[in-house]
Amino acid sequence: MEFQTLLATAAEGVARLTLNRPERKNAYSPRMATELMMALAEYAEDPAVRVVVLRGAGENFCSGGDLQGDGDGAESGGATDFMERCYNPSILALHHFPKPVIAVVEGVAAGAGVNLVLACDLAYAAEGARFAELFVRRSLALDCGGSWLLPRVVGLNKAKELAFFGGWLDAQDAKRFGLVADVFGQGELEEEISSRAAQLEALPPIALAEIKRGLNASFEKELPEALAEEAAAQEKLAGTADFAEAMRAFLEKRPAVFRGR
Repeated sequence: MEFQTLLATAAEGVARLTLNRPERKNAYSPRMATELMMALAEYAEDPAVRVVVLRGAGENFCSGGDLQGDGDGAESGGATDFMERCYNPSILALHHFPKPVIAVVEGVAAGAGVNLVLACDLAYAAEGARFAELFVRRSLALDCGGSWLLPRVVGLNKAKELAFFGGWLDAQDAKRFGLVADVFGQGELEEEISSRAAQLEALPPIALAEIKRGLNASFEKELPEALAEEAAAQEKLAGTADFAEAMRAFLEKRPAVFRGR
């Protein structure tokens, strides 16, 4: 796929999406949001793609929302209009994408950039990465899902502190508060991300999709409903060829080969 603000490639079961406006620190524009949705929609239907890795071009992940847009008029109609047309659907596309999405953060992740990270399933940072919910410093409210995602990741009190003050966190503090799962030096970042993506690619995709769906919905339901949905998911998965392969591999003491069926 060819885009103007996004690089998209796929190989060996892993799709790599790169926010590609390095001259603007990959500011999240309406066009970029739309192109991200388009790429995710295609990869969601592609059985050859099992994992997505999202990162920024150049030295930064994403410096936040770009209200100036791309110069193509997509930002016309006011903030509410293009947020509802572009930004909000792109966050939902990430959140509901049926395959694992790994965010790789180098340099700055600010404002909408932080919330893009939160909308992914896993996040890893390079040493030197920095994070900030800068909205209050621009006299703006949280957007791109920040008001919903941030307290679920770091807890309500910490979310309020990060959002009220709009201060910066370094990579190690981001790990301590749960914004990222781990932090790696530049010399090891690529190897570690490739290793994790390969591990996920080798796991059963139907099971991963069910696990992701259940965890994402866990805050919106009571335990009895969650238990009932788990039972239904287990019945569905127990009828798959991947489950049969997992059982055979266990008995034969060999690695399983999952086909997504």
